Amino acid sequence: MKRYRNSLTPRRMLAASVMVALFFTGEHGAAQDGLRGEGSHLPLRPGKAEYWDTVIGVADDPDARITGAWDEHIFRQSFPARRHLHTEEDGAAIERVFDTPGLVLVLETHRPYVYSGNLNNGLLEIAIDGEVTQVIQPLTEANEIVLYRGRAPEPRDVRVRHLDAPNGGRGARIIGFRQLDEPSADLAFFLTAEAGDLLVDARITVKDGGDILRSVVQRNWMSGMIRLAGLPPGEGYMLRIEALGWETVTLPLPPLHANSERLLTPIHLPLDAELLTQGFQRPRLGYPAVKRPGDELEVRFAPHEHGEYVDILELRWDQRVGKARRSVTLWEGPETAPAEGFRMTIALPDAPLDGMGDLVADVRGPQGVFTWRAPQGLHMRERFPEQPVFLVCGHLDTWGHYQGEYLAVLAELANLIEPDAVLISNEVHPAYTAGGFKKLHVPHLVNIGNHSFGYEESPSYLDADGARRPGPAFPLSLSLGQVEQGYAHREPHYAWRHAANRVFDRWYGDPMGVFEIGPDIAVLNYGWSWEPTYNQEAIDAARDLFAPYRNRRIRVLNAYESEPPREFLEHFGFALVHSAHAWPRARNMHADDPRQVRGHHFSIDDGAMTFIGKRTSDTFWVVRFADDRVASMTYAGHDTQPWPLDRHGVAPLRVQFDDDVAASGLHRARLINEYRESFDACRIDWVLPQGRYEVRGGTVHHSWNSDDGEWTVLTVRTGAPANEIHEIEAKQIE
Repeated sequence: MKRYRNSLTPRRMLAASVMVALFFTGEHGAAQDGLRGEGSHLPLRPGKAEYWDTVIGVADDPDARITGAWDEHIFRQSFPARRHLHTEEDGAAIERVFDTPGLVLVLETHRPYVYSGNLNNGLLEIAIDGEVTQVIQPLTEANEIVLYRGRAPEPRDVRVRHLDAPNGGRGARIIGFRQLDEPSADLAFFLTAEAGDLLVDARITVKDGGDILRSVVQRNWMSGMIRLAGLPPGEGYMLRIEALGWETVTLPLPPLHANSERLLTPIHLPLDAELLTQGFQRPRLGYPAVKRPGDELEVRFAPHEHGEYVDILELRWDQRVGKARRSVTLWEGPETAPAEGFRMTIALPDAPLDGMGDLVADVRGPQGVFTWRAPQGLHMRERFPEQPVFLVCGHLDTWGHYQGEYLAVLAELANLIEPDAVLISNEVHPAYTAGGFKKLHVPHLVNIGNHSFGYEESPSYLDADGARRPGPAFPLSLSLGQVEQGYAHREPHYAWRHAANRVFDRWYGDPMGVFEIGPDIAVLNYGWSWEPTYNQEAIDAARDLFAPYRNRRIRVLNAYESEPPREFLEHFGFALVHSAHAWPRARNMHADDPRQVRGHHFSIDDGAMTFIGKRTSDTFWVVRFADDRVASMTYAGHDTQPWPLDRHGVAPLRVQFDDDVAASGLHRARLINEYRESFDACRIDWVLPQGRYEVRGGTVHHSWNSDDGEWTVLTVRTGAPANEIHEIEAKQIE
């Protein structure tokens, strides 16, 4: 079938890559020392680049005639070409001449409701050669609307004018126009979801066999409307809908006819059950257990509503790497669990188990046998680290699917580096975050931030004994003295943090908890503010919760925001304090030093305490310990710069597998390191047809076969020299 302008071509991919590079080397993207821009030359993420090279953006179009007040915007961490013009002025207009047979207006969606800005409540009047042809309501419309098509290729004056709605609504956001040179068709549908108030957008992909016709992230999250305008007419197409945190839906499309729109019946996305903790209190997603073969594992089951008692029949460890899956029985019962909750301690098998997996329990109740799951609940390793390594980042603004795809790239990179844990501070959306990290094979801790999706209930937390405690109380009113002291503006903020913590609990558990790596390392994850006026109860609860871990050799604090009370820091003597909302000020350590602490070391009680936080939303830290303190964390030996990871490109450290097996039977992989630093022992989990293999270019650390008998997973370790490509080969042996 013939491809039209909406199809992906190497030339358009190159053009899009150049566009991204130019955008990020401008005034706002350049780093002072040139390190931050590193990686911007990399190609766009394969299969993830949106085809914005076919869009004429109005933000920088010299041929557009703009009247009235329009402001240039781009939503946080969006694709660069989604720069758009926003107006709330009645009569503000954009006018341009087009000479193509068809034209699509491309709108930006409503601003994400966790950030400031108004919705698109106005009207858009469309006039062709001075004649009004339609009036668009952006509040409910999709992001793409056909203005005309099937006309002769001759110049036409197109005007888009913003008007106040009769009910007083105003506002519109316009990205630009897409020209249609060939016959085209539209695909439209309403997309709903379980926990639908959390679904912002999704990646919509239309394929013809193996060819991608369109792949774009869009959705009007107020109405659920989606439209892909200007598709090539045809039949036999497949539709794929991906929203990280929800199940992916793939279905065949009916024929698309030229010059018409195909409106599908509404499509509903269930939540991804493999990301939701059910029945478990600890371990769980967000607070995994880290164990060695033969260790004891304590499991706490949550209170349930399946009758007075249920029977725990079996406890398993489910591991998945790519296509390969295996299930290992850890314990067999039955054991009776009362409705108010239950804890049990089991001995893990003394078997070569390695990596991350889910804890799964088969349970029998009055309604029959069902399953409880703790996603990424148990990380198995051969030994505990003497000196840990953490990958640390924060304030990544993961509010939608495209931003979640960045976390998937970060997870790919982290799997290769294999830190002991990934520490994330100040996140936004729990479902997209959990979905982005679904393939992360090391533990990760997350706390929410100041732009979070929430309800109205107040969260709780587990105390040191595992008992459920209510969250800190929120004052419904403020005294006159507090208002005079400037606290009045904070009241909605703290009420809202209660709500946001409650939503995050569904995926990541309590906003406050402890994560352990063996008997010597403990991390306090703290998702509340340090403001004592409102959260003294939370600060006191954190002190009580972490008290049993005060004598751990290495203590780490992963907090939502900076400036924990100095007394709190002195009491626990953390080796590392990470926060990603604002910077900790030195006044907490030295009252006469007003400098901000940005990755510097300060001494408290003769012990080095390192504070680090967000520098940018496209960087991270690799924190390495020595002598129980932070020894290094910056990139390429720089004094202050973190590691770069471009928002829209592939990871500078990545592995490519060659699916074409040579006649010699060799399987090949390429470990690509475009960083200036070397890595001594990258971990590669290689999924191959089941068999025994010998490997060149690396050492096989571990291997296992999938339960279906189809696959063998090799865990290969090898070095990654700086700025080099390392070749690895695996050959099946008899």
